[in-house]
Amino acid sequence: MDRIKVLIDTDIGDDIDDALALALALNSPELDIVGITTVYGKTDARARLAAKILEMYGRDDIPVAMGSSKPLVNPEPKYFPKQALIIDKKFFPNIVDDNAVEFIVKMISKYRNLTIVTIGPETNLAKAFLKNPDIFKNVRIVMMAGYIENPFPEYNVRCDPEATSIILSIKNISKILVGLDVTLRCSMNKYMIKKFYRDNRKEIKFLSRLIEIWMRYSNRPPILHDPLAIATSFNKNIVKIKSMHLEVDLKNHRGVLYQVLDKKPNIDVAIDVDVDRFMNLFMKRIFE
Repeated sequence: MDRIKVLIDTDIGDDIDDALALALALNSPELDIVGITTVYGKTDARARLAAKILEMYGRDDIPVAMGSSKPLVNPEPKYFPKQALIIDKKFFPNIVDDNAVEFIVKMISKYRNLTIVTIGPETNLAKAFLKNPDIFKNVRIVMMAGYIENPFPEYNVRCDPEATSIILSIKNISKILVGLDVTLRCSMNKYMIKKFYRDNRKEIKFLSRLIEIWMRYSNRPPILHDPLAIATSFNKNIVKIKSMHLEVDLKNHRGVLYQVLDKKPNIDVAIDVDVDRFMNLFMKRIFE
């Protein structure tokens, strides 16, 4: 089986689903992870958290690159990602000197047909495209972003709508959008959460700590937004896809995605999900 070369761009440390998405990717033999890049705000802290998870899974061979702290137009967030508070400021040898934009350009140049999964604001990827658009012709993008059936600015798009607009403008490449229309249906129940707490493996215990932190300040169970994007990157049969032309409102309702019916499609959009199939896949991969 030819493994999919994948780069994951993440704002890990806020919502718990980024950490769970990384764990799913690490446990999916279909994927060959060539690197992790961090985005939005305290990207150094996010990089340490990502590196710690890689260390827990014995994968500190995977490089991590710190990315853009400030969106293209919106102000830079000043808060500290809560889950990263438990990570010591130790040296992680796999955190590379290249910034994420440079790293993304290098990985696209190195690997033909690279898949990039963005599970945070698209700032890093947009900057990489602006820096070197010609190398993107063989790139495949899977992005967790947007809410099509509701005029609501989903978080990743709202944080940097200009970046999302740039990614949507890239022509003649494969792009898949996995948005709230499908991800909101993929919520962990109490039995799934208890399974994390009962497992004594070091990597699961670490994820359990992150879940506990998340539950403490969110007061709701995790929704698997980002893990669904990861799963879609190697198994499109989990979701039902429809081609659409999407644009981003950059003015009155910043961050709202809307469909333009009389324009040629520019992205494939997940409009339905086999929830049971996905949740079973997620739990099996995490605990196998």
